Amino acid sequence: MADSKTRKRPAAAALEDSASLTTWWMQQWLETSTPLARMQLVWLQALGEAMQHEAEFLKVVASSGEKVSRCLCNQETPTPAELSSCYQEAALNVADAAMQRFHKVSELSHDLRERIWDEI
Repeated sequence: MADSKTRKRPAAAALEDSASLTTWWMQQWLETSTPLARMQLVWLQALGEAMQHEAEFLKVVASSGEKVSRCLCNQETPTPAELSSCYQEAALNVADAAMQRFHKVSELSHDLRERIWDEI
């Protein structure tokens, strides 16, 4: 009789085995998901930087458009030379901003790869 009391019933043993299996699975899952979450954070940071660069570019485009509209509205009859100067200045600002944008975008892929490599 004492032997039957010390032995566990099969259902209780299966439940304990199931709990230990679940605990083991959760531990394994958390260990593998942490690096993936860090890599996703790196990707989201790079995406945030790309959006910031785009916002800076759009700001330059908007300010250039504002300068051109001020040139048209401030004078009653602007001369063609004044308009040309205004347009050229605006176009130069937008072209410079576009070149900076392309340069920053080309650096983003390198930075992203470097950050991911650091996480690995």
